[in-house]
Amino acid sequence: MKNQGFWITRIIAFAICVFVIAYMGFHILSSFSVPVSTVTAVLTKTSETIPVSGVVTREEKALSLPPGIIELIAMESERVSAGQAIAVTYQSEAARANSRELAEKTERRDLLAYIATYSGIVTDTAELDRELRSRTAALLSDVAHGNLSDLSKQSVEIKALLFRQEHFYEGAVILTPLINQLDAEIATLSASVASASTSLRADQPGLFSPLTDGLEGVWTPDALDGITVSAYNELITRRPSPPDESKGRLVSNWTWRFTSLLPEYEAKTLGNSVIIRFTDGLTCQMTPEAVSEEEDGQCVVTFSTDKYIDRVISERRLQGELIYTEYEGVRVPQEGLRIDNETGGYYVYCLLLGRAVRKNVTLYDTIERDNYFLAIYTPEDRGALLPGDEIITEGKELFDGKSVD
Repeated sequence: MKNQGFWITRIIAFAICVFVIAYMGFHILSSFSVPVSTVTAVLTKTSETIPVSGVVTREEKALSLPPGIIELIAMESERVSAGQAIAVTYQSEAARANSRELAEKTERRDLLAYIATYSGIVTDTAELDRELRSRTAALLSDVAHGNLSDLSKQSVEIKALLFRQEHFYEGAVILTPLINQLDAEIATLSASVASASTSLRADQPGLFSPLTDGLEGVWTPDALDGITVSAYNELITRRPSPPDESKGRLVSNWTWRFTSLLPEYEAKTLGNSVIIRFTDGLTCQMTPEAVSEEEDGQCVVTFSTDKYIDRVISERRLQGELIYTEYEGVRVPQEGLRIDNETGGYYVYCLLLGRAVRKNVTLYDTIERDNYFLAIYTPEDRGALLPGDEIITEGKELFDGKSVD
């Protein structure tokens, strides 16, 4: 019995020793290799913005046509020269039909005249076919590459070749009477159309829009000169209807202005250039041109630019956001950010070749999102946090150089 108790005591003591050794070994191994969770560092851009809503002002005037059947000639945002026809008013459908017939006969007459006086007439039908194929291929190639500067000329030349095929055996002797007959018909139609239609022509070069809102004479560059908050609020309430005879507007200058109310501090701390992102998808760099005196904590700010006038030629009111400050940096998840108790600085641990590597970070003080901070991106610093680094977000008793899984 005595020997039995002796062995039981020794077995218990041995088991305790094994447990202690295993426990200590586990913690020793854990200190060299611990499981962790990571998040990949990403380079991102963010910005501080303030909402803006305001009015577009241009050097423009409304265009007028008498009542009738109106047919536009110029397209939206088309550049027109002085004297160019913009629209036509017809007194009746018959007058409009005569106008279209006049255009068709004039085109045919011009083509026949081009054929009759063509200096390099090809007398071989096979050569004529080759010439037609060559010019058609050149036209298709230019269209495919977006080169449309000679499209009108090329189209006329191809049509002329087609007419020459049709009238190959007739020659100038046959073509001249056809041309004379078309000239007589054109003269008759021209007189009829002229008496039953009115053309609207641009009195100066500019950009055309078929829309008008009746505010062309209200929101003018002169109206913005020295504008106050009170005056802005008074103008913004005006809602005149466009007159019935108006048919669009002509903008005579590529510079346009966007005028809005801003809080006093933001208005008076603007830089020389700002970026405004409008809700229609237009992002525009603009110059703060004028800032009014403060009223009730607000100022009128007028921004200007000479870009994208074609995008806003039909707009009067725009909304968007003014990008006050824009930042670029590396995203640091909140769970991975650590603070040095001695220096007060920030750092993260990154997983590199199975080890935890400490990297100090400098944060943008004003940038804090729901789940991350933004660290300043310094690619020239070899020890800095870089996009693609694996930031450790979960791990116990980490230190620089510690082995981790």
